[in-house]
Amino acid sequence: MWKPMTAAALCAAALAACGGKQTQAEPPSCADPAVVQKVQEDVRQWVNEQARRFAGDDRRGFVDADKIAAVAADMAVRVDNPLPAADSPQQCQGQFSIVLPPAALARAQENAPLLYGDVPLLALAEERLAGSQWQLADNGVLNRAVRYTPQYGSDGRLVLTYADNSLPVAANALVSLLLPYGVKDMLVVDGQVVARADALRRLRTGGEVPEMPDPAVAQEEDVLGAFIASQTAAEPAPEVLQPGGSMPQEVPVDAGDLEQARTANRQARDEINAQWERMDKAVQQGLLDEQRAWIDKRDDSCRQAAAQAGSTVQAEYLYLQCGTRMTRERIQYLKGYSIN
Repeated sequence: MWKPMTAAALCAAALAACGGKQTQAEPPSCADPAVVQKVQEDVRQWVNEQARRFAGDDRRGFVDADKIAAVAADMAVRVDNPLPAADSPQQCQGQFSIVLPPAALARAQENAPLLYGDVPLLALAEERLAGSQWQLADNGVLNRAVRYTPQYGSDGRLVLTYADNSLPVAANALVSLLLPYGVKDMLVVDGQVVARADALRRLRTGGEVPEMPDPAVAQEEDVLGAFIASQTAAEPAPEVLQPGGSMPQEVPVDAGDLEQARTANRQARDEINAQWERMDKAVQQGLLDEQRAWIDKRDDSCRQAAAQAGSTVQAEYLYLQCGTRMTRERIQYLKGYSIN
């Protein structure tokens, strides 16, 4: 007489038939949209990590890594003709193209003398690409065939393994191109707060602005380490900026106060960058215009705060305090969009 099997018995029979083993998910195809999206995320992540490191090495504080991150999110990263490699079918090969926004490249070329002196910007990037097979066009487009292997990790997440260090090398060149774009609107030069446009005019008329040390080409292990590392900065005491410029102009600011303000500002910038990376990529894209507008508003507000100072030292101090306060307020706002 036929008897219905219980669900448990059915599961046991199925496992027995398969030897008790679970099947592993098949790797995605080379042209899977999720693979192309992962390539885009990897390139942008490498650029962001290197930009923060290079900006952090600039003791003058000329570069705002937030601006570079905003442009990196706007880069077009394409993978054309993604197909299995002829000699290694488990690998994929595609023609990678990385396109910088034209307006960002134009601004970077305009600001480049503040960081690189007389060295042409594109020539500097080409030096970074020497021997890498990447082709750099005059419009800032990078092209190269790249091999990669898509697979799912034990946690079910898509992972791409690249056959060489071609993408970190490209990211290094992209950061060299974008660092000038990230130059702040207000700079401290020889102890004086100077507008970026005025600093450029000073250079054109034979004046001097200390150049940024040439960013060394990152070693592959350093680049990969930066890509996977997470930094946790100690929470400093909150900065307080009195509204309406009510801080007396003659309040003295010593070297210790200024250095403390620089440290707090740097930590706030690192924290907001980390908070941004914790957000879902689709949410990031939706907030991109708003984030750019906030950066402009922050810089404008802090320039106004610095203009009330009675000395150049106090001007930098007020500018940093303002930036720290507004950045920490923005962090709290962005936490509402965080995925964890």
